[in-house]
Amino acid sequence: MNRTELIHYYSQECESKALRGNTLWLLWKHGEKYSIACRILFNKSQHEWGGIRENEESGFSKLTCPENYINMTPVVDEEWRKKVLDRHKKKRETKTKLREMFRKSKEENKILKVKTLIGFPELTIEEIYPSIVGRHPKTELLYRIPLLDVREITQHEKEIK
Repeated sequence: MNRTELIHYYSQECESKALRGNTLWLLWKHGEKYSIACRILFNKSQHEWGGIRENEESGFSKLTCPENYINMTPVVDEEWRKKVLDRHKKKRETKTKLREMFRKSKEENKILKVKTLIGFPELTIEEIYPSIVGRHPKTELLYRIPLLDVREITQHEKEIK
């Protein structure tokens, strides 16, 4: 099966599904209760995909579970849930701070720079919606910056050329 077919196969009877990269999160309904499962999708060959099944009882290896799935299901692994919720909180806080600073820098005719965890020098923020995009200072190439890779945001005066 190709990736699309595999996703359809795994999610046929679930209540809800969410794809985060190659992690397929599934929300299952059992009577009045819900449970979370996921499949880590991987490419077996050029046109064949497979999936490794994980559930909360055996422990999830990923932290990308949708927050609403966490809120709808009974607690099984409290430590994992805390990590997932902390991750969502950090993303929200970074997004809020970035939006406020971006708006303020536009009003004050300044530029916004961001240091990342991925080893680039400071990137100049070009846009924040729908994705954070930063320009490399030497190559002028644009890069999409994941929210969780943002380490530090600073405001600078525009350089006069």
